[in-house]
Amino acid sequence: MKSRRFLGSLVLVFSLMMGIVGICPVEAEAASSYTLLTGESIEVTVFGSTVKSYSSSKKSVIKLKKTGSNKVKVTAKKAGKSKVVIRGKNGGKLSYNFTVKKPKFKWTLKSYAFDAGYDVYSFQIVNKSGIYISSMKAKYHLYDASGTEIESSDLTLNKMPPGKSAIYVLKHYNSSGTPLGDNARLSSFYTARSFNEFKYKYTNVSGKIKVTKGESTITIKNKTKKSVEAVVNILYYDASGNIIDGYNSSAFLTSKGVQTLNLILPRNMDHYTATVRAVSYKYVG
Repeated sequence: MKSRRFLGSLVLVFSLMMGIVGICPVEAEAASSYTLLTGESIEVTVFGSTVKSYSSSKKSVIKLKKTGSNKVKVTAKKAGKSKVVIRGKNGGKLSYNFTVKKPKFKWTLKSYAFDAGYDVYSFQIVNKSGIYISSMKAKYHLYDASGTEIESSDLTLNKMPPGKSAIYVLKHYNSSGTPLGDNARLSSFYTARSFNEFKYKYTNVSGKIKVTKGESTITIKNKTKKSVEAVVNILYYDASGNIIDGYNSSAFLTSKGVQTLNLILPRNMDHYTATVRAVSYKYVG
């Protein structure tokens, strides 16, 4: 099976815009700290004043650009650390300590099968970036026997704790009836994080979610005392052990909460598996 790693800016194909809102005080406050991945951007909005000046202690790591009378765009260029200072015309100052990391994902084409007129590809993706990523995207490419690309589009996976893996099942309708084979790959990984991730501390609690499998339902129970965001990765297998279908289903669980999910059972299914990715979260502002 095929396996690849993507590092740094090569894996990011667009600049994600998020926003930090700051009140520019007359007296300087302690610097706020944030972690960005290379290629991501945030926009700092200053209320109560207009921007007088701005600086980055390491311009090769953090690039700054004024985008309005009270706005400064912050772009992560490469791994490292940089202190950003934005001064307002009212004499106030905003300070930020930015740490920039290289996003890192590993993918493997875990399995290929031909089922009921469909080529079925199962991609396993591991988040090796070292931080929680609420949403990531990649581009898949499918090829025929001659190596000609016949299909390419985006896939999305949500709620990826560091070190955890997810399996994305892609089904391609094949009108010819001749299996394409396992000639497929992923490229162009990038993150699609929301600004809310800067306001919360996330903890991987995947091992504290109990999964009970039924004939046509799955029940998940939160064994922690905290609210949890979860994704159940459901995979369907035929009698030969091939993955023939699957999907990722999101769930929200309150403290000690229980939720039942209805399954979409494909024909030719022999058995299924269900694994959970889950995080608890705490507001840190």
